[in-house]
Amino acid sequence: MPYYCETALNAIGTFPAEPINALTSLFPVAAGALALLQILRQGGAGPAALLLAVLAILTGLGSTAWHALRTPLALTLDTAPGVIYFLVVVLAWPWLLRRIWLGPALLAAFALVIWAMTRVSPGMAIAV
Repeated sequence: MPYYCETALNAIGTFPAEPINALTSLFPVAAGALALLQILRQGGAGPAALLLAVLAILTGLGSTAWHALRTPLALTLDTAPGVIYFLVVVLAWPWLLRRIWLGPALLAAFALVIWAMTRVSPGMAIAV
């Protein structure tokens, strides 16, 4: 499981496990909620913007759960919305620019970088 500077401070197993990280993880919740309110007020922002606002909220909630509980389920709740957010941005942005080929190209480039990094540092692991 990932290890952070604040993790070592919680040697006695108190709740929340990482209070500062848990607290700061609420900022994406606030930003996503503000974006969602703005989208709903203005209307016409499109499904991608609405989805990204909701995913920002879920990312913050998942991150808060992870830093408070440090369980495998909380880690999944932390990472899954962020990965989906990344995929929506990478795939929706080129579509909105009318350059649909760019989305798969960016994903392939990202995968190639990850593959190359694991070759340079074989012990490297990505927690997803």
